Amino acid sequence: GISFYLSGGKSVPIISRVAKNALIKEGYRLAVELLTFLGIPHPEKVVKLYPHELSGGMRQRIVIAIALANYPKVVIMDEPTSALDVTIQAQILDLIKDLKSSFNTSFIFISHDLSVLAEVSDRIGIMYAGQIVEIGSAREIFLEPLHPYTKALIEAIPTMDKTSLKTVPGSVPDMRYPPQGCSFSPRCPFVMDECKLRQPDMVKVSETHSVACFLARKGDKQ
Repeated sequence: GISFYLSGGKSVPIISRVAKNALIKEGYRLAVELLTFLGIPHPEKVVKLYPHELSGGMRQRIVIAIALANYPKVVIMDEPTSALDVTIQAQILDLIKDLKSSFNTSFIFISHDLSVLAEVSDRIGIMYAGQIVEIGSAREIFLEPLHPYTKALIEAIPTMDKTSLKTVPGSVPDMRYPPQGCSFSPRCPFVMDECKLRQPDMVKVSETHSVACFLARKGDKQ
């Protein structure tokens, strides 16, 4: 609760109630302002609704509004488009792109869907078994992928001209008993003896592009 005291230490409950009501009113005003910015219709009504009264897409927008309420420097979005239909996904992605240009905030977007990352990301880091194996601009990752895992992920993206989807052979390692050397070596079509002995260091191939792969260090083409 909020309490105000006189110099003698005596509480003034009337002033406390007035201050509390003023803060609540200001909170509602800011909430309506954020919901309006996020394109939610009738925000003055929506702000008083319970989650079960809202659609999935609207709940996702409100979670984003909560994350932005204190104007953070960094917002982490973990699978923000999962469990949404394609139309709502597109709306959320458009919203995120608008937020990037409107807020002085950096967004870290976590997703297993590379096609989604292509829509919103300036830079992309590819992770395998808990480690970043390649990082670069979105253009570099999609047009000049260097790590075998990155290539396999891109080849697995469904497109209109594909009659079948490629999959990555094998399975993710049990991290309680990780493989020796490169974590991807049991599934890699380009595996070498060196890959099974030690983990490759991250190699910088350009000012904006780095990869953890012995093939990149050797300058080999895959």
